[in-house]
Amino acid sequence: MPFCFTGTYLLLTLLWICSGSRLRQEDFPPRIVEHPSDLIVS
Repeated sequence: MPFCFTGTYLLLTLLWICSGSRLRQEDFPPRIVEHPSDLIVS
C-alpha cells in the first residue's frame, strides 16, 4: 500500500511539475514584460 501510494504521488508530482513549469515559463515573461511597460506608459 505505501509503495503504491508513493508511486502514484511521485507520478502526479512529476506530471504537475512538467505541466506547471511549462505554464510558468510561458506566463512569467509576458507578465514581467507587461508590468514595467504599463508602469512606464502610465
